[in-house]
Amino acid sequence: MTEEMALENQALELQLKIEIARKRKGMTQEQLTAAIGEKWPSVVSRAIRGDQSPKSKRVREKIYKVLGI
Repeated sequence: MTEEMALENQALELQLKIEIARKRKGMTQEQLTAAIGEKWPSVVSRAIRGDQSPKSKRVREKIYKVLGI
């Protein structure tokens, strides 16, 4: 497996983990966006998909706290 494929797999696993936790809490992505204090669902979506920008990393940390993961 190439390094690129490994990174893609990690991003998919992360996305699945967040989506499962969000659904278990009965939250929509819009509700999650509001719960973490973000204005734009697109910012949350990028973070969930594994974007590696500093902003996305901060958003993921907020998501983890809200979802308890």
